[in-house]
Amino acid sequence: QLLAASESAGLAELNGISQELQALVGSLSLPEGLLKSLAGTFQPGSLLICRSSANVEDLAGMSGAGLYESVPNVPSDRPADISAAIAAVWASLYTRRAILSRRAAGVQQSDACMAVLVQELLFPTYSFVLHTASPLSGNPLSAEVEIAAGLGETLASGKRGSAWRLEINKSTGEVKTLAFANFSEALLPASAVRAGSAGNGGGNGGQKSEQDEEQEGLQELPLGSASLASMLAGVGPAGRTGGLYSKAAAAGSSVGNATGLSWSGGSSSSASGSRDGGAADVARAGELYDSVGRTMDYSRHGLSKSPDVRQALGRRIGAVAGLLERQFGGAQDVEGCFVGDLLYVVQARPQP
Repeated sequence: QLLAASESAGLAELNGISQELQALVGSLSLPEGLLKSLAGTFQPGSLLICRSSANVEDLAGMSGAGLYESVPNVPSDRPADISAAIAAVWASLYTRRAILSRRAAGVQQSDACMAVLVQELLFPTYSFVLHTASPLSGNPLSAEVEIAAGLGETLASGKRGSAWRLEINKSTGEVKTLAFANFSEALLPASAVRAGSAGNGGGNGGQKSEQDEEQEGLQELPLGSASLASMLAGVGPAGRTGGLYSKAAAAGSSVGNATGLSWSGGSSSSASGSRDGGAADVARAGELYDSVGRTMDYSRHGLSKSPDVRQALGRRIGAVAGLLERQFGGAQDVEGCFVGDLLYVVQARPQP
């Protein structure tokens, strides 16, 4: 009845319907046996992300970018938090904005379904969205990728600004730069910023300044080289005890050096995992999500300064594009990231 009413309700009435649907779905709990099995899949102390994967996104005339919830920073050893995070993702199917978007696209509310991907959380140096066949030219030999510094939320949420955009010829390896990034900020996990700040400590004690460390961290090295760690010093999957950027913090390094990125200024904004209300209280059942925006200084960033860096990174992504097409039998819409020198594919689905 609520779904049927949401099809034609006015805005004032829809607010109440949306809140009731979110509260109903958000109160669901997963079976204890399933939660224990799920928690046992991951290393103790690791952090997880519960990612939305709906059948009503990436459609013709309805991209759904940033429309549905994903909940990061979920402790793997807290089954109740995993359950709450999954329920929050389910509930995000019924925010007012999501309902209105489906109405505008002519999609029936009863046809909308939400799956949840539970994955180990990565804190990336770069995040990217890849179309293995160019959606602009239609050339099946060309892939196109958009790349942003830090968390992929910058790309997924439709923030104002541009990503680095590369066109890659999968046959020849040629890489063309179509656009340079100009997002004013990159998003970092708040825990990373806290860890970096703690590592810097109060005085420099003879240590190099943050600016000096950032300069050293931006050496123009081809991606894939043995010495890439001095440019992109990511430390792999996140852990609550091993700690994101724990190596950098232990060494007294700055956040800029730990990520291989160049920041200027201080923390200028924070974002919560809930973008449309309603599910926020459910998502906060554990220590779930805080990200911090840090101002980007592209004049000191390798991807903006060096054609060699763009070529090397583009070729690696192009090789992955070809591999995924062969594996899945067609063009793919891919989300992925770099953590240091490692490329992770976190999601791939058929490209519309």
